[in-house]
Amino acid sequence: MSTLLCEHVQKYKIDKGLTTYRIIQAYFVACVSISARKKKAADAYCRECKTRGNRIHACLSCVYFGCFDYGHMRKHALADNHDVSVDIKNGNIFCYKCGDYTYDEDFENIAIQYKKQAGRAKGSEINFPWEPKQYEIQVLKENNGFKKISEDSCIGNQLKFSCSQIKYLVSL
Repeated sequence: MSTLLCEHVQKYKIDKGLTTYRIIQAYFVACVSISARKKKAADAYCRECKTRGNRIHACLSCVYFGCFDYGHMRKHALADNHDVSVDIKNGNIFCYKCGDYTYDEDFENIAIQYKKQAGRAKGSEINFPWEPKQYEIQVLKENNGFKKISEDSCIGNQLKFSCSQIKYLVSL
């Protein structure tokens, strides 16, 4: 997955906005309600081969559903010049011009919003990965990426290591 800004995704956002992604995220990825789960069950299948596999993508330009594994989504994207789709299992964005999944902060923030909403609707709490606060980033930078928290452990970036593991990793 590319973390660099994809020019095609940026162009899509400028030309079309985020409304279609919000709808797909609410009804086909996060499924924020019972009716959304029913809609996903009824409508989320490849329009060409009718498969309901776990790699169904939705086109962000026209909400066409196609399977990724058998190439039907790619065929649609190339035929209609629709560059960007979303994997309805996990919400990842795929750019057909770049040929890769790409990260976009706007899409990610929308995904988090709907995942939280879906969790509340199901009566559960969704846990998200730890993200360091600004002061934590500063402490890590000041300590070469590691902060000693006890004699036998340190925190480095987003993982907890034993000091012997760190010494081993550094020696590689």
